Amino acid sequence: MHRRSPGPTVPLSVLDRGGHAPGTSGERAVLDLVDAARTAEACGYHRFWVAEHHASAGTASSCPPVLIAHLAARTERLRIGAGGVMLPNHAPLTVAEQFATLQALHPGRIDLGLGRPPGAVTAEHRLLAAALRRDPRAISEFPSQVDELLGFLHHRGPERHRFHALRLAPDTATPPQVHLLGASGGSARIAAERGLPFAYGHHLSRSVARPEAAVRYRSAFVPGPEDARPHLIVAVNVVCAETDEEAESLALRTAADRAAAGGGNPRRRCPRCARITWPAGN
Repeated sequence: MHRRSPGPTVPLSVLDRGGHAPGTSGERAVLDLVDAARTAEACGYHRFWVAEHHASAGTASSCPPVLIAHLAARTERLRIGAGGVMLPNHAPLTVAEQFATLQALHPGRIDLGLGRPPGAVTAEHRLLAAALRRDPRAISEFPSQVDELLGFLHHRGPERHRFHALRLAPDTATPPQVHLLGASGGSARIAAERGLPFAYGHHLSRSVARPEAAVRYRSAFVPGPEDARPHLIVAVNVVCAETDEEAESLALRTAADRAAAGGGNPRRRCPRCARITWPAGN
């Protein structure tokens, strides 16, 4: 019998949001992140990214650069990065310096994923924005902040950012790879116009159809100095277990917990929660 040869494989990666169960210490949660990264490397995964979440008792991932430095030191081949740094929370020069330093310590292994946080729509969001000293205009200025950061990393001219006379230190020969993150057409457009890789956050979207943002990114892509063709990553929620039955049970439990946290009905909020989703990488 003729057996069809397998098609090209899709590199798989991990986005770890640093979550941990109630009662778990922060120290244990950080050590679990290290264990997860080392396990991902042993299993042949391509990337391991950590998120940026502030003032949340359920996560241990509030400071991506520090975590990335430690994770990169405890692994050998895995690309380590942020999925992502919420740029409006920080000065672009500070982010550029942090990730240039990480790239100097771990050449060719550092990814910088850039996103924008939700607007200050609730009292808690407004309080967090104030604690981070975030300018109220920062989120609307996200595209120009991206340009400013790229200017520091790639020495693009004065037409790209206003601080072109400042030199980045350390000035690495090859900057970290910059990705733009998002689940909307706006983020896809910003990435496409600048010739950047785009990480589509399907796990943040309620759409089950083909993501329009990813389609828009491919169609609008303009080759940049670093990437001549579109480079797409898709992030999806995945449940892993020894059997399908156990995985379905875990998925149902997770959906119920999320619905309870959001005050919703799990059956209405997540009608497909028992299905297993598989990740697609770059």
